[in-house]
Amino acid sequence: MNEVPTTNCGTSEVKRHIPWTWIILLLAAAIIAGISRFQLWLSTPPEDVVQANEGFKKAKETINPEELRAWALEEIQKYSATNEANIPNSEIPGYIKSLFGGPPEDAGVVKNGDQRFIEFIWGGPIFHWYIDIGSTNFTPPIDSKITTIKWVSGIYFSREDK
Repeated sequence: MNEVPTTNCGTSEVKRHIPWTWIILLLAAAIIAGISRFQLWLSTPPEDVVQANEGFKKAKETINPEELRAWALEEIQKYSATNEANIPNSEIPGYIKSLFGGPPEDAGVVKNGDQRFIEFIWGGPIFHWYIDIGSTNFTPPIDSKITTIKWVSGIYFSREDK
C-alpha cells in the first residue's frame, strides 16, 4: 500500500529565518552606541566643576594677583598672634566675594608647617574649590584628591576631584 501524506491544499509554509549575522550586527551597533553615550557622559564635567573653572577663569581675567597678594599678606600680619583665624566677611575684598556669585563659604589664615596663607573656600557639602594666597615662595599642601593650578607664584586655584 502506498500511503501519501495528506497535504493542506492552498496553504504554503514559508519559514523566515533571520540570519544570525543581522542579529550580531544589530547587537554590535547597540553596544557601540551605548559605549559612545557613556563616554560622552564621562567627558562632560559636572555643573559645579564648570562653575569652579569659570570662576577661576574670571579671577585670572579681572583680578590683579599682586593686589590680591598684598591684601592677603596684610591680613596674615593682622592675625600673626594666632596660628589660624577666620576672616570676617566684611574684610574680604568685593572682587573675591562676587567671583563665584557669592562670598566664600569660608575664608581664613591657615598655617601649614612654617607657611601661613589665606584660603578662600567655595562649594557645597560634597564638592569644594579654593584659592590659596601666600608669599611668592608659598606652595600649597599636596593632596591626591585635589587638582591644583598655579595662577602665579604663591597663588593657587584648587578643586576637589570628582
